[in-house]
This record gives sequence, C-alpha cells and structure tokens, in this order.
Amino acid sequence: MALAACLINKKFVTSQLPLKLAAVSRCFRAETSSIAEQRGIFRVHQFTKVEMFGVTSRENSEELLEEFRQIQEHNFSSLGLHFQTLDMPL
Repeated sequence: MALAACLINKKFVTSQLPLKLAAVSRCFRAETSSIAEQRGIFRVHQFTKVEMFGVTSRENSEELLEEFRQIQEHNFSSLGLHFQTLDMPL
C-alpha cells in the first residue's frame, strides 16, 4: 500500500497515536474465463477502492482494528447493502 510506503522508517510519538488515514486508489484485476469461446481473451476489471490505514501502538492495535470494522459495517448498513463480516486469521 502506498500509505505504508510513505510512513516507512518514520518514528511516531505515542501521544500522537493513533494515526488514522484513508486513501483512494484505482485497482485493476485480471479475469480469466473457463468458457471455450472466450479462451485467449484478456479482460481486466477496473474499480476504485477506499482503504483505511492506521498507525498505533502494539497495545492498541486490536482496538483500532475493531474501530475500523465498526466503521465499515456502519457504512454498509446505512446504505442498505447486504454484507458478511468474516473473522479471518492473518
């Protein structure tokens, strides 16, 4: 992520944490098809995404992650969109 690269090797004062950032980026994802007529066709999906990025102390990382999850769930719910939250290990 570009935000991680911008913050690499920087030192932060604990009293200034958590640092909460968001970035908008364009993404491209290749798609392949298993349909015989479409073999050899290269398709690319383009989409724009917003990523939340945080810097905090090790002791507060779970709390910040939970805050980000709540923000995402609130945004989807307020738009009336269906979603599923997965608890997945890294």
